[in-house]
Amino acid sequence: MASFVIAFDSTHAAIAAQEVLKKPPNGADPVRFSVVSTPAEISAGCGISLSFEAETRINALETLALIHEFYQLASLYERVGDACERRFELLGGGLIGW
Repeated sequence: MASFVIAFDSTHAAIAAQEVLKKPPNGADPVRFSVVSTPAEISAGCGISLSFEAETRINALETLALIHEFYQLASLYERVGDACERRFELLGGGLIGW
């Protein structure tokens, strides 16, 4: 199953994203995610990233899109490869166009 990582340009953005996903401003159910260290393969300004499975990707992105301050503060990556080869493919920067 595919997994995704959102890497942030700042710790402030990462923490704010966690709060929004735990308690969405539109009253929706919380989004399931894990807080992870930003993988070494990803260049980001913050050491905190959020990881989530494919089935929660759309919900997570739609929830974060409600908060305009996240535009251009995060990048979405998909984990590709198998257990022996860990790579991350950039899918989009900022929430616009995700």
